[in-house]
Amino acid sequence: MNQTQINETKSKKWCKRLPLLAAFLIPLLISVIICIDHEVYPFGERCLLQVDMYHQYCPFFTEFVDKLRSGESLMYSWTIGLGADFVSLFAYYLASPLNWLLLLCPQNHVIEFMTLLVILKISFAGLFFGYYLKEHFEKNHIAVSIFATGYALCGFSAAYAWDIMWLDCMMLA
Repeated sequence: MNQTQINETKSKKWCKRLPLLAAFLIPLLISVIICIDHEVYPFGERCLLQVDMYHQYCPFFTEFVDKLRSGESLMYSWTIGLGADFVSLFAYYLASPLNWLLLLCPQNHVIEFMTLLVILKISFAGLFFGYYLKEHFEKNHIAVSIFATGYALCGFSAAYAWDIMWLDCMMLA
């Protein structure tokens, strides 16, 4: 195989991957632009956390990372109310595999991590839906990127971005 054939092969591989790459990157870029426009940290002093995300999820995430770093049991927590079963809380709110990335985050940046997580989950929803469209219709066309972006940025994502665990359902749907 000569250099020209190698370059053509690489070019074909990128062309095959381009719709799926765009299905991930376009929602990512639009989400970042929205954060810039609304002055969400690190582009301002605001955060995406609102409603339950601020009052429930953030404390749960903080408790989760504390337990992971200290090696405490994930069975029960004494810091939630008068004590609570942590297994059911974990199963309902924290069981997303992406939440384990929290270990890479400094403890005082949980809110920023959650903002990044929302953006990543929306972007992954675009990627996964794009992959579904590509495989289901056996087409590798730019329309895959367009419809995947529409799915990732649909009204459900906008309305329920504060309910971070449901974004996993968007990714997997």
